[in-house]
Amino acid sequence: MPLPVPVLCLHSRGDGNVPYAYSERYVAAATAAGGQATLTETYGDHFTLIDPASADWAAAIAALPAMLSLQGTATHPIGHRRVAQLT
Repeated sequence: MPLPVPVLCLHSRGDGNVPYAYSERYVAAATAAGGQATLTETYGDHFTLIDPASADWAAAIAALPAMLSLQGTATHPIGHRRVAQLT
């Protein structure tokens, strides 16, 4: 760490498998090490990010163009509440 690319963590507090705090800690550690990482809260559960019928899937897909075009910025206009941008 840090990774040489921007990282966007999409995570729901409703995730019963992986605690939300893991993403919070990752973003804090990555940015403290000089990386570029953000955390955006989603509202489903552990599996909604991979469910094409869910709003969380749509958020992940919507984030791709911004992530692919990042040139040292951390703007992710994906329609979910941004929880932390620690850059």
